[in-house]
Formats: sequence, C-alpha cells, structure tokens
Amino acid sequence: MDKLISQELLNLIVNFNNLKYLNKILKQIDIKDISSKEFQILYLISNYEPCNLTKISEIVQYPNSTVCRIIDKLNEAKLIKKHDSKNNSDRRKKKLSPTEKGEKIINIFIKQHIKISTFIVGDIPNQNLALVLEKLKKFFSHF
Repeated sequence: MDKLISQELLNLIVNFNNLKYLNKILKQIDIKDISSKEFQILYLISNYEPCNLTKISEIVQYPNSTVCRIIDKLNEAKLIKKHDSKNNSDRRKKKLSPTEKGEKIINIFIKQHIKISTFIVGDIPNQNLALVLEKLKKFFSHF
C-alpha cells in the first residue's frame, strides 16, 4: 500500500487507536473519569459553531437524555459553558462552547496524536488496514 495517507485518514487512525489512552493523557491536567462519549461531545462542541444540544444529538445519534447527561457533566466539570439566549429559553437550543480548560483537553489530545502518528501508521500491517478502515468508518460515522 502507498505510504502516502491523507491527513484526515491519519487523524482518524490516531483517534481510533488512542481513545484507550484518553484517561492517561487527561491526567496531565487533573481531569479524571472522562469517558470516550464525553470526549466526543466535548470535541464536537469545540469544533462545530454554533453548537447546541439539538445539533449534537443529530450528529452522534445518542438519545437526547444521554446527551443531556453528558453536557451536564461537562458543564459541572467546567469543560463547557452554556450561553443564555434572551430570545430563546429552550435548553436544546442554548449555545454551547468549550471553556479554556475544555480547549486545553482537546489541544493536549491533538498534540499526543501528532507525536505518535508515524508509529501508528507504520504499525498497521497492510493486510489489516482494510479492517481498521472499516472500523474507523463505523466508529466515526457520527462525526
């Protein structure tokens, strides 16, 4: 297989292979017990503008109750903030954005990806690449 892999694909491979290292990475900034679902929601909030509960629920295809619990947990941990809107009191449409602490988590995670991306691409045997790509497509289909 050609060694040239698109940056997008490389990022997906790194994300897929490193979710298991999430807690270890986040301990660098004293964040404990953040799940991969919570990280995905935080990632979406930091990368999609404007972002609200309705949009997140559509993207990740989790039940609204699950997304609400995750958003509340991220808000309690001060990783995101909810913006009040004078025109709209519907909590599903309140704008969400990451706090400085939330952005720091995303940045640490991305830096970790860059550090080991060469190792991961080199570590996948060619015969297993199709299987890995299929898993990646399925896992990240909601992004």
